[in-house]
Amino acid sequence: MSEKFTPGPWKVINRHGVTRVVNESGKPEVADIIGNFEPNAHLIAAAPEMYAALKRVTAWLDSIADDAEKQAKDSRFITLKEACEKDAKNFSATSNDLKKALAKADKDGSV
Repeated sequence: MSEKFTPGPWKVINRHGVTRVVNESGKPEVADIIGNFEPNAHLIAAAPEMYAALKRVTAWLDSIADDAEKQAKDSRFITLKEACEKDAKNFSATSNDLKKALAKADKDGSV
């Protein structure tokens, strides 16, 4: 994440009856959640991972668009096998990142 954000990863802790979102060292605190809103705390805690994964998705999509534009102009095309292998790796890695962030937000780990 950018320097304008508290560096992640973040986690949820319960301290003195207050649900808190903190960085991995336990401070500085990112947010105090007052009331019975622990699911929101887990969603907030997943924000750094989701932000990073979404940045990766947008960069990857931009790359695909750039590649397609270049291929349209260039007579030398990559093979279908190479294109599929590249796409498969990107799809898999991006999907895994998003699943980890979503599982953290869901708390129970189900996606």
